[in-house]
Amino acid sequence: MSHLERTLDIEQLIEFAHTGVICEFDLFGTEISYYEAANHFDMPNDANRIRLIQKLINEGYDDHITISHDIHTKHRLMKWSGHGYSHILLNVIPKMISRGINVEQIDQMMIKTPCRWLTINI
Repeated sequence: MSHLERTLDIEQLIEFAHTGVICEFDLFGTEISYYEAANHFDMPNDANRIRLIQKLINEGYDDHITISHDIHTKHRLMKWSGHGYSHILLNVIPKMISRGINVEQIDQMMIKTPCRWLTINI
């Protein structure tokens, strides 16, 4: 399920992960706090997204997490002063490591879980 970080609190995320679903944090690079569709909810920044991910990892759901960013408009590209496609590799991953998320857990989120999720068994 995508866009979870903008609508669910940590207790709901843990409950959701417990059902077996893959939780996709796909708004990295979105650093605005106002979310028009649910103005009662504060949109988290990247640091808060990492905190949510840490809590899911601490609860044992590291194999239920994927991360990405929505680069769907030109203002998100580096050419137009956005974070660009490299944001996760250049900024998010180093921040995760500095916060105690290890390389194996990052590989799980970036490689293993997406591979498992996107594999079609015929």
